[in-house]
Amino acid sequence: MKDYDFLSQACKRAGKVKDEGRAYYSAGVLLDNVGRFKQSISRYLKFLEVCKAIGDKEGEALAYNALGVAYQKMGEAGQENYVKAMEFHKKHLEIADVSGQFMASINLGLISEALKDSEGA
Repeated sequence: MKDYDFLSQACKRAGKVKDEGRAYYSAGVLLDNVGRFKQSISRYLKFLEVCKAIGDKEGEALAYNALGVAYQKMGEAGQENYVKAMEFHKKHLEIADVSGQFMASINLGLISEALKDSEGA
């Protein structure tokens, strides 16, 4: 974790914006994998910010998916997490390629099912 945090800061200072963003994303994945979803979300948000700043639509779609999934995993802790997850999956659906749209649709269906919304699922 410390390596990715260090790498992101070094890339930021060096003006390597895309690499900075990838370091945030990689840190988010690591945190996600150990169940530290709130911390992963903060890294994914930084990744999203970088992607928007440089016009990286593929990265932006990846960030929306990662954010949606992280909130989705926290859904059982509160319905507001499912609502937030749906917001990010809808944004992913809007800008993704065909396979990304498929994934976003599946995730939206899973959330609808978790919320007992069979019509939405």
